[in-house]
Formats: sequence, C-alpha cells, structure tokens
Amino acid sequence: MAHLNIPFHGLSKVDIACIEAAREYLSDRVPSNDELTTSGYEGENPLRRLFDDENIFTEGGVGFQEGRETVLRLKFRILQLVADLFPESQIEDSSLRVLGMGSFNIVVAVTLQHEAQRRDSGVGFGARVSRFLGIPPRKRRFALRIPRDKNGDMDGPPLSDVAGDIATQRVVCSHLALPIPRIEKYDLGSRNALGRPYTLQTLLPELNPEQKASAVQQFTRTVEKIAAITTPAAGFISLSNLTPGSSAIALDQFPVPTDREAKLRPHFAQPSQRPAPSQTPFGYLIDHCQRWQKYEEGIGRANRNKNLWRITIAVAKALDRRGWLGQRFHLTHGDLFPRNILARITGPETVEITGIVDWDMACFAPKFVALRPPFWAWVGHSMDERDEDLATYEPPEGKFRTLKQAFRSASSEEFIIFGLSRESAIARKLFRVVNSGLLGDRRHLALQLAEEWNGLYPEDKIGDLEAEWN
Repeated sequence: MAHLNIPFHGLSKVDIACIEAAREYLSDRVPSNDELTTSGYEGENPLRRLFDDENIFTEGGVGFQEGRETVLRLKFRILQLVADLFPESQIEDSSLRVLGMGSFNIVVAVTLQHEAQRRDSGVGFGARVSRFLGIPPRKRRFALRIPRDKNGDMDGPPLSDVAGDIATQRVVCSHLALPIPRIEKYDLGSRNALGRPYTLQTLLPELNPEQKASAVQQFTRTVEKIAAITTPAAGFISLSNLTPGSSAIALDQFPVPTDREAKLRPHFAQPSQRPAPSQTPFGYLIDHCQRWQKYEEGIGRANRNKNLWRITIAVAKALDRRGWLGQRFHLTHGDLFPRNILARITGPETVEITGIVDWDMACFAPKFVALRPPFWAWVGHSMDERDEDLATYEPPEGKFRTLKQAFRSASSEEFIIFGLSRESAIARKLFRVVNSGLLGDRRHLALQLAEEWNGLYPEDKIGDLEAEWN
C-alpha cells in the first residue's frame, strides 16, 4: 500500500475520499512506462505522462507543481472509477496515459490485469501454473473518454452536444458500412466516481512492425470510404437529420463567428445555425471569407485584416485555377488519429479496423481536407497534429519509411496526390484560416501559406500582394 504525503488543503470531501480509496492502487513512486500505446503510433509526447508523480508534485513530494492539483484529482477519480467497474482486477501502477486531449474530450489509456494473475498472488491454481510455466499475465487495455466542459475542465456540463453526436452517428451509419464500435462500459449521467459521463472502449495493444503496416493500409482504405460520401454543400451535420424525411443529408453552415470568437465579443453577432447553401468548394471559400469580412466590419475591425483577406482569396483562386478544389464536398471525420480507431489483431502480420469513434468534429469539406493522410504513422515522436507540412515529410530508411510505403501501397492515385502534395498541404492550411478567421493567431498562418504558394508558383504573383501588405 502506498503512503503518500499529500497536502489535503483545498481539496473537497469527495477528493479526499477518492484519495483514500486510491491509495492501495498507487505505488510510493510512479515509475515510467513506455510500453502502452494505442496502436504503436503514439509518440513519447510529454502529455502522455501527465499523471506521473514527477509531473504533479514538486521535488521531494512536499507540494504540487503549479496548477497540478486538478490533475491529481482527476487521476484519483479515474482510479476509483476503474476500481468500481472492475473490482476483480488490479490496475497497473503507472498505467494511466493520456492518449489525446482535444476541445471536447480527454482520452486516457488504462491497463488492467486480473487479480488472480498477478505475479505476487497466491490465489488460485491457474495463477500458480502460470507462474510455473512463465506465462505472462493477461492484460486488458481500455481507452477512457471523458468529456470536457466549455472551459476545458471536468467540472461543468460537457461541451459536446449529445443530440448532435447522435445525429452525426445516424447519418454516418446510414451512408457508411463501418462496424459499430464496441463500448465496454459507459454512463451518460454523473453518479459515478468521475462525476460526469464517460465511455470505456477496448484499446488495441502494441503492434509489431508488420501489424503497424497492416493498420496503416486498413486506415487508408477506411479514409477513402468515408470521403466517398459527398454533398453539394459544406458544413456540419444538422440536428434536422433526426427527423424522418428526405434521404438527403441536411447540413448547417460553418458559423461566422466561431464559438471561440463569439465568447470574446458577447455584445456582437453570435453563431447561428443556418442551412448550408449549395456551393462549389471555390464558392464556399470566397463566400466564407466575405462573411468574416462583414463580421469584422460589424465589430469595428474592418481595416485590420482587409489586405490579408485579399491574399487569402488570391490563394483560393490560384488553387481553383490549378484544379485542387473540385465540385463537391466530402465527409471527413475531423479527428482521425489512433486514439479514435478501434481494431483487433487478426494474425501475426495483420490488423482489422472494427470501428471509428468520436465523430463530433465530422463535417463535409473540400476533397483536400477529407483525403488527409495518416502522417502520424511515419513522423514518429512529439508531432504536432495540426502541422500539415508533416504530410510531405519523407522519413529515412527504416520503420517509418516502411509505414509511408504501406500508405502508398493501399492508396488510390487520387489519395496520394491529395494527401502528399505541397499544394494540398497549403490548401488544408487555407481551410483552417478560412474557417477560424483572422482575429486570433491565424494571421501568421495566412501569410505562411501565401509565401509557400508563391514559392511553388511565383507566376501567380501572390508575392506581389504580400509586398503590398507589408
């Protein structure tokens, strides 16, 4: 049993109860653990070790690092939840790993082994035989998905729209033959150790190199199946799809302003759900830029980004002239990384994807967005998920190059072009700028993509607009 020197000042009775209940599951010092991954692709990102003691306590364990009391509280609540759900199992010390922390959810990996299979257990004939024969204890791995509130914390109502998620799932399932994800446990209420809803899903164990290549190939084919669903409009899947009626997919227009910008300016126009109009991708990009310009006029910021919007529109026109925009919009998951992929090992060299989860960011967007490649497979550690330039990265000889080759071998020629080209990487940056606006930190990104396009095609004279802007 662990004996932790934890200052209880500032913790609620619930927190203290969680601490007391969790003591028996914690060692005196949480060792590092590099073995647990979703599918062998999660790099050694410092975020993964968020729950380690050295990232919570100050040196010597006499106090907290700044702001880490809440991390400890969440850790204990997770441990208590797991103890409640699996009283017959033992949670491995240091097995909690953060797999992802997005706008809507935090996803935590948990590893369990049955109490009777622990090496130090004297319970049961089977456990003694396992020890005698040297058979490794059977481990069970899960991904715990916990919704965040509007402040990014775990205290207020979940930010994700449950009804919206249901509508999205219904549309996707009716148009796409993907397996139903296996959810081991779930609770949509708050009467649990976490005090909020959660889902617990199976987690793919560590893969060997051949299985990783198989997973990349499976993933690639799945992305193309998803992108094959198209509409004549851009936007999010509407709640109106819950009402029986037309077989057409109803979409809500991407909002201007975004929720983030609206919170900063509550006295001005707020996001509204409007039916998405039929447009070409080029028409959408131009129209959305103009909507942002109109909003900036309304808040008295018309001149700040006027010329930068001209540059952005010029890049959109150049993309259209060179055939990168197409005529329709394609379904995209929006957060398709290993943490949201369920799979099972089918052989020494093969993996089968059994489901895709967390569709709350799904939308219909231009083809270059939908055909975003799995660059996380060939980049390695500590990548930035939003860095579109990583798609064009060519790894050196070795396992990462093998994984990029696995992508190419499973891809259509169109996916290779739209996934790996410099033009498409620039286009995905453009989509981010247009959707998010230029009032925050995207001004630099807008200039960057313009400079990159000018480097590829100086004859398009985007550089002339940059010089004028400067």
